[in-house]
Amino acid sequence: ASDVYKRQIPYKVFFKHQIESLDGKEVKANFYKCGDELQTPHFLSWNPIEIEKPDFHRPDFFGSLEFE
Repeated sequence: ASDVYKRQIPYKVFFKHQIESLDGKEVKANFYKCGDELQTPHFLSWNPIEIEKPDFHRPDFFGSLEFE
């Protein structure tokens, strides 16, 4: 079984695109937390980045987002 998380994303975040609806679409993405300047540096991602030197710009490690 997989976890389901629901979030609202306002269309205004896509201001550089001509997106009018995401209804029924599936897109690839990942979410990150970078704590590189904290007392204990750490990095997290929603989907694991399984390479020796993590690179957060690797779409091959993105997960699927399904919009309703």
